[in-house]
Amino acid sequence: MKKLTTLLIAAAIATPLAISASPYGDRPCGRDKADFAQTLGLSVEQQEKVGALFAEQQAKREAQRAERQAQRDADRAAMQAQLGQILTKEQYEQYQAMQAERQKWREEHREAREQWREERHHERSEREHD
Repeated sequence: MKKLTTLLIAAAIATPLAISASPYGDRPCGRDKADFAQTLGLSVEQQEKVGALFAEQQAKREAQRAERQAQRDADRAAMQAQLGQILTKEQYEQYQAMQAERQKWREEHREAREQWREERHHERSEREHD
């Protein structure tokens, strides 16, 4: 427990120091293509190749994400079918109502989180332009 406390204190102290040491402040280096190219001094040819590589990797990640989502959907459907076999009709209806309420709560919180992110992004943009 003592080691964990010490580690947490060290992390709390080191993080602001690391951020302030960056020439970009709290913004990571290479946040966009222009920063990346400028920081590394890339030629036009290198920029084109790096851009193509990044686009290829992004397409792969999106395909993998879609595959994972399809697998989750299939797993969820299989679980729903099994629950339908185990639970009584009344229990299953109650379960579906619980799931609908949970989904509603998740959507409300997702909207609130997105609004918070937009406000935070706006604040950062204002600070960068000042």
